[in-house]
Amino acid sequence: MNDTVAKLKASAGAVFRRPWAIALLALLVILALMFTRPRLEPVELQERVWPVSVVEVRRGDVQPTMELFGEVVSGRRTELRALVPGRIVDAGPNFREGARVKAGELLVQIDPFDYRNDRAEQKALFAEARVRMQTVERDLKRIR
Repeated sequence: MNDTVAKLKASAGAVFRRPWAIALLALLVILALMFTRPRLEPVELQERVWPVSVVEVRRGDVQPTMELFGEVVSGRRTELRALVPGRIVDAGPNFREGARVKAGELLVQIDPFDYRNDRAEQKALFAEARVRMQTVERDLKRIR
């Protein structure tokens, strides 16, 4: 029995050693697949029908319109700052974001109390500095 198995193994190995045998086996597999494949029947396509509504054309001027939604943003932005500190006591009628204002129009009014006090104090300091400068100039003239 071992002898028979050895002969079968030897003969099977011999078949696969020959290139023409491999090509013949591949051809047989391809032909078997081609003849056993399912046949598809062609399907007839039907044309689609689209419903439309028709209007008779009349001559005339037409202005196309579009309704759009969005946000309008200014191309320029200005930052306003007061030159003096203080509490705001009044605001002009056009003091709001996006409003147009004219030159010289009141935007805000700052409480002048602090400003006037600071101004008076600065004037006094300036006058004092001027007196000191005059004193130093007089002393310098005496020394020379």
